[in-house]
Amino acid sequence: MAKKTRGQKSDFGNFIVLNGQKIPIQEHETDFSVHASKRHLEQDPRDYQDVASLSESMARARGKDTRDRDSLMDSVRKESVAHHVYLIEGTNEELIIDDTVILTLRNEGSGDLEKIMDDFALEYVRAMANAHVLRVTTATGQNPIKTANQVAERPEVESCVPDIMQQVRYHQLPILFPQQWYLTADLLNHPSVRANASSEVPEAWSITTGSPDIVLSVIDDGCDMGHPAFAGTRVHPDARSFVAGDLSEAPEFGDFHGTPVASIAIGSHNNQAMRGIAPGCTFLPIQIPFGRGESFVSNTSMLEVFEFVSARADVVNCSFGFPPSTFQRFPSAFRLAMTQLTQTGGRRGNGLVIVFSAGNDDSPTFLAANENINGVRFLGRRNSFTGQFDIDEIPRNRDVFTAYPMIPGLVIVAAMSSTTRKSGYSNWGPHITVAAPSSNGHELNGRVTTFTAPQRGLGQIAASNRPGQGSGSNPLTDDPSTGIDERLYTASFGGTSGAAPVVAGICGLMLSANPTLSATQVRQILEATADTDLDTGLDLPDDPNVQGISGAFVNGRSPFYGAGKANAARAVTRAQSLPGGIAGTGGGTRHGTANPGIAIPDRDPQGIVSHIELTGDGPVRAILVDVDITHTYRGDLRVNLVSPDGFVAELHRMQGSFRDDLKRAYSAATNGDLANFVTSGVDGKGRWTLHVSDNLQRDTGTLNSWSIDLRQS
Repeated sequence: MAKKTRGQKSDFGNFIVLNGQKIPIQEHETDFSVHASKRHLEQDPRDYQDVASLSESMARARGKDTRDRDSLMDSVRKESVAHHVYLIEGTNEELIIDDTVILTLRNEGSGDLEKIMDDFALEYVRAMANAHVLRVTTATGQNPIKTANQVAERPEVESCVPDIMQQVRYHQLPILFPQQWYLTADLLNHPSVRANASSEVPEAWSITTGSPDIVLSVIDDGCDMGHPAFAGTRVHPDARSFVAGDLSEAPEFGDFHGTPVASIAIGSHNNQAMRGIAPGCTFLPIQIPFGRGESFVSNTSMLEVFEFVSARADVVNCSFGFPPSTFQRFPSAFRLAMTQLTQTGGRRGNGLVIVFSAGNDDSPTFLAANENINGVRFLGRRNSFTGQFDIDEIPRNRDVFTAYPMIPGLVIVAAMSSTTRKSGYSNWGPHITVAAPSSNGHELNGRVTTFTAPQRGLGQIAASNRPGQGSGSNPLTDDPSTGIDERLYTASFGGTSGAAPVVAGICGLMLSANPTLSATQVRQILEATADTDLDTGLDLPDDPNVQGISGAFVNGRSPFYGAGKANAARAVTRAQSLPGGIAGTGGGTRHGTANPGIAIPDRDPQGIVSHIELTGDGPVRAILVDVDITHTYRGDLRVNLVSPDGFVAELHRMQGSFRDDLKRAYSAATNGDLANFVTSGVDGKGRWTLHVSDNLQRDTGTLNSWSIDLRQS
């Protein structure tokens, strides 16, 4: 039966159909893929012009010209599988195909699947959501693109698409706790760090530093678990490498990305250098081959990684992705399968919280062709033969897609700088869930004149791999007097790779505070508690990639920040307050909220007061105060909290000149007066008073609301 497919309609190999879009393709003039390792091809006597690795079991070969390419492919096919490398017509985007197709039938259980497999000599691989993954064989007599296009024409078929190989690329641009401004900005005085730049993590630690019952996974290029940043970290017994032939999930030389990512999300508090966000959670490190421009995996293989993680974890961080594309690279079955994991996956069946970095291409998550008036330029794929990254472009008047960010149910994290502006490199658009603090810069800055602009902001403190276990990310200089080896850390980590683990760590804390939450609730709480007091301007005001689109918040959302900057203190407090929330380690939790909406008189030290009555006996063991003030110049303001027995905590004293509004949370971890409340055993029962005054002339504002959370013994 398979012979009937040969020689039919030669144009079946000139296009692919994905998500209803027919995309013209053409064969690469000289390059093709072979199902064999690079080492195998290097030992092959055939006269290749060059070879490069695509994965552990697939390589890329080059002929002298088209005729030589075809001759080499015919020779290779006598003993192995070889496919053309394809180009999307009119662009430099490449398609590298596996030996499988993804089939969706109109009616299951009718015998259609078996008939198609028999007619085209296909082998069954596995199910993918509502579809089937099938492998072409030698008897099929043609490649998966032609096979998929022919199968798709049958009336019983909903869709049939080739399984495109996707390049996994990390999102990162080229001690210590006091310098971790992205956790708390209160401990660092720097002109590029604004007071509201952090995610206010220490305030959340007053509730929980993570539960060992919550498993946080990081899919990356490996994690150096011998690094002191992970001293005492609980490691899941099923830690695993999905790199072919690699029996250990530990990084090797060149695998430098996963260690800093994991240190931000789950680094231990038992070391003397830095602090991870959710150190009490259990860590599941998962290694995949990526980051060096030579690692391609099929959608089927990638889904297997996520399914493995889903059975064991509650939260997973993914600081990788793909360059922009003119078409949706993922078939609908893969997208549906991923969404299903966020709904019914996870080790508790409440959905796996999948956190993805948005990407570092300054690209929209999606932009329709008619809105793409400038084109989108970015650092393209890594040339397999030269090792250099090319500058690529989605031409104007073409659709722009960014793969993972468009999958419903995922938490997509953009990056903002320590100045509270969009990081120059950060992807943006309608699919951003929240933003998190990270480094600043632009991958094209200095390489393309139109993208050259000052990029203010600090990088992130993070672990850096040790010699022999991955190259370091600009390691710090060692100071023998500190008792730690600073060379094992960096102050220049970042990218959306660094923003995503901030949010993944917060999600770990949220589930630790309330393990009954579903993945959907976690995402909703992140959005509902996010900060919007951010700078919506650009370091590059005329950034052509942004197409003149404003970053302003409209109806609670910004294309740069989604719902806003993730706020650990608010998110964890909200999670704990919902049914199923833990009481904490120090007794009952007391919460009070006031929404006075009182105008603050200009230049009046007497100011205004607002009260909250709390019940419950016992001294305060932890305290969190959340203030929301609208004001045109917060440098005018003084804000004090007065306890029921008359002790005063100064929360804000005319800081933040040249900035408006005061919307932030205060805790004993970052405020000395509140710390004294805890150490001196202030009684939490009674009337708490917030005093707000404007002490300079001209600017005015309003105390919108404030709240107080106490934990009492």
